[in-house]
This record gives sequence, C-alpha cells and structure tokens, in this order.
Amino acid sequence: MYSLRAVTLLLVTLFPAPAAWGDWPTYHGPAGLTGYSDTVIGDSFQTFWRYRAPAAITVTPVTAGDRIFAMSGSVAIALSLGGEELWQSDIGEPVEAPPVVAGKTLVVGTAKGALVALGVENGRELWRYELGSRIQGSPNLVREEGGISVLAISQSDGVLHRVALSDGSRIWVTPRTNRCDGSLAVDGGLVVYGNCDAALYVHDAGSGKRTGKIKLLKDGQVYAGVALADGTVYAGDRSGRLYAVQTETGKILWVSEVAGADLSSTPSVAPGVVVFGSDDGKVYAVKREDGQLLWSMDTKGRPLSLIHI
Repeated sequence: MYSLRAVTLLLVTLFPAPAAWGDWPTYHGPAGLTGYSDTVIGDSFQTFWRYRAPAAITVTPVTAGDRIFAMSGSVAIALSLGGEELWQSDIGEPVEAPPVVAGKTLVVGTAKGALVALGVENGRELWRYELGSRIQGSPNLVREEGGISVLAISQSDGVLHRVALSDGSRIWVTPRTNRCDGSLAVDGGLVVYGNCDAALYVHDAGSGKRTGKIKLLKDGQVYAGVALADGTVYAGDRSGRLYAVQTETGKILWVSEVAGADLSSTPSVAPGVVVFGSDDGKVYAVKREDGQLLWSMDTKGRPLSLIHI
C-alpha cells in the first residue's frame, strides 16, 4: 500500500500532457482496488516537476480532476497538475493510510482513528468522525442513488464503519472481528476485506449485514488490501499464497503458491491476468482464469503497491 518514502513528490510521466490524465481517487484506482487503468502509455518518460513536501510522503497520492492530493505527516497537500501548491491543511494527527477523494471532498483516515473530511478547494475541515482505533487501510466509497458514503475499518478490531460523505453521520457499523491491516474493496454492492482470522469477510454495502465469512488455508492471515472484480475477490496471505474466491458462494476457485514469502501488497487485476508482489522480492503474473504462472520478475527489493496499465 505504501509507495513513496521521501520528502520529494516527483511527477514522472509521459506524453500526452497531464491534462489528459484520468482520475485515480483511491490508492489502488477504482473502488474495487483492482489497480487497473486502460490508459495507454508509451516507452519514454519525462519529469515534469518536483515538489518539496514538509515531511516524508509515506502513502500513495490520489488524483481527481485537475488536482493531486498527498499526505505529508499530518499535513494534507493539494497540488495542481503543474506542480503548484494550492493549499496545505494540518489535520493534527499522523496519517498512515492513503486518502480517498469524491467530488468536492477529500477524506483522510488517521493513525489515531479519525476520519477527517476536507474541502478540495481550500482544505478546510468539513467534519470529523471517530472510529476509536487506528485506520491502517485506505477509506473507500459507496456510490448509491441516495448519495456517496465513506467506508473505513478500524485496525485493532476489524469493525467496519459507513458514514455519509455529506456530513460524517453514521449510517451503520458492524460487530468486531479481528485485527485488519489492509484496505477494503467495494464492487457490485459488496464490501470485502481480509484480516488476521485467516478469512475474507463479505458485507452488503447497503445494510452492512455480513453475507459471508470465507475461511482460507492454514496460516492464511491477510495483511494487505484485496481486489474485487466481477464477483471474484483476489487476496494474498502471509504464507505467499494468492487466492481467487467467488464472493456469492464462498468457493475458492484457485490458489497460487508460486511466491516464496508474504504477500503484503494488494494484487492488480486486469483482463486475463493478475499481478502481485511478494516479500521475496519478485513480481508475479498469473492467469486470472486458473492462477497458472505466466511470468515472474526479480525486483531486487520489496515490491509494494502495483498498478496495471
């Protein structure tokens, strides 16, 4: 989930110019956290600008419209696509989870357990909601006819909260489960996340009711975010296994055991392929249909958040 550990935010991209970019409202792209974009890229890169932040940028920036939003310690920063600082807002608490942006609102989850909403135009605080425990995984969004709401999960007890984006009022909250370090995915009216129970939890996004608890294999604790696409959730565990699980039935469709260490990053799901990183230093690509290995690459490091373009 974490991808920039420096005090300088670099914009390294390629032609066409930044005005052609699409939105990337969560740390892993769409609400399903698939990490997939159909943006066409070329073979060469160009540095457009550099921005010096007040402290380390330790979580992935997000984008919406003509703005980039980054967290630097407890400070939220808005930049133009040209690298101009538009505003800074100190929310008063450290942040370890990437923010999420929807319309005119940026929502940040803090290490002290608060959801803080800021106006994207000026960084002014709009509301604050207390979960009571550290927010480690990125907040996410539910879009319904009645409006947009925010989902967040407290790390220590795995309690899922849904609040209104407009004013931060509580819509529902779920019973406690177990520690949850990763981010939750939202797609097709479902909310899915994994935790230290070595299980995947499935909830109805509208009511919050749990519709499934899917047990994984022995030592199958899930530390990272999960990706949800077309009724299938993709999740990695502490034993280096990647699962494809049908959310409706709870059936494990396949398990890939090609990695040699923990899977501590959210997998990227594209048509026909799933790409994921392992703490063994490698990136793996497997067939989405059956989990068979397509290729692997040694990064000589620890690959973290992956995207697919």
